[in-house]
Amino acid sequence: MFANIKSQIHKLAENVNKTEISRLEAMMEEMKSAEDLDELIVKHSVSQREAARICGMSEASFRIKAQQARDDGVIDDVKIHANRYLYTLEHIRRLMEWMEKPSWRDKFAECVVMAIYSNKGGTGKSTTATSIAAGFALDTTERPNVLVIDLDPQGSQRIFSSTPDDTRMNSLSAVDIMLGASGEEDDGAYAEYIEAGYSHEEILQESIYGTHIAGFDVIPAFPDDERFTAKFWINFAKGGKLDFVEYLNKHVVGPLKKYYDIIIIDTAPNISPLTWTAVESANAMITPVTPRMMDWSSTCQFLNTLSGQFDDLPSKGENLKFYRLVVVNYDDEKNRDRDLLNRIKDSAGPSLANNIIKRSHAFESAARKYCTIYDLKSKDAPARQLEKARDSVDSLVRELRLEFADIDWGGSNE
Repeated sequence: MFANIKSQIHKLAENVNKTEISRLEAMMEEMKSAEDLDELIVKHSVSQREAARICGMSEASFRIKAQQARDDGVIDDVKIHANRYLYTLEHIRRLMEWMEKPSWRDKFAECVVMAIYSNKGGTGKSTTATSIAAGFALDTTERPNVLVIDLDPQGSQRIFSSTPDDTRMNSLSAVDIMLGASGEEDDGAYAEYIEAGYSHEEILQESIYGTHIAGFDVIPAFPDDERFTAKFWINFAKGGKLDFVEYLNKHVVGPLKKYYDIIIIDTAPNISPLTWTAVESANAMITPVTPRMMDWSSTCQFLNTLSGQFDDLPSKGENLKFYRLVVVNYDDEKNRDRDLLNRIKDSAGPSLANNIIKRSHAFESAARKYCTIYDLKSKDAPARQLEKARDSVDSLVRELRLEFADIDWGGSNE
């Protein structure tokens, strides 16, 4: 009987492999259409008057500058929508760079690499990662370049990627790049591209997808990224080495720091070698926690393991310069979470972020529509719910920005 079942499953796997579609086809199927993306781009575009204000000049002076920028090829033609000239976020970023306006990079010499890490599922790690990334990227004044690296094999960040074209490579995840660049896999897509003459840098760049928000990019994850954990334990059993956990920083994060100001790593809800790569690569970490008794209890157990996890890593946790617990999904309407929030404050002290992300139907609506809360229209959620969600995230982003400014990212933790 066992042999028959084994043969049955083997045959099933062979048949499935024959009909398996490429990752690129899968991504194109689940992503938004070009029309939908264009609509989102228009949603975040601004009028000529607002563009002038952002750039710090009169509308008349801005009009002359913008025309010069178009003549010089700095920006494409502006959009015309409802008989109005609209400047996209990409227009604004390119214009301000061309005009040498101060940016995030002028104030922060080091890239902030922030891991969103917790072993508790359902705490909104991916929503937190995406919301924070969008909140930073939408800052038209400092204009940080933000990258989200998805290390959760569920691959929820794929839905924010812009529609790929048929000419680019079959998409590679961070795991594909780690295993390929380290030589742990010599028969995967990474090895094929190297054999075809592509450099590591070119492969890395092709694995990055833009989004409808200028300055917000994504490296997506895929279900077979789970194999990283199996390969790690096989390698550890053979030699007792933890070098696998350094692969993300060595082959992905490290080479990309020169292009990005903030890199956010979205992790799976577990403690595993794959999440350890995020911890080893990061200089900042956030743990989201929902103020419910079971969630807080689980988070407490997780926090009790963190120091031990750090001790087992090559960096011993000394790479981390910043850590905060962030309360998410807080119900401020019925006050059912207030008592537990106070208990969390008492326990966490300064390790708890001052600002919380409140529970809002806008987050649920955004999840259903595969977009961020900043993309929603007034018809997608009640105005009060939209305002609550956006204000919560904006307040947390401002707090993080102020905290980051006080940290010596290149210094010692002593």
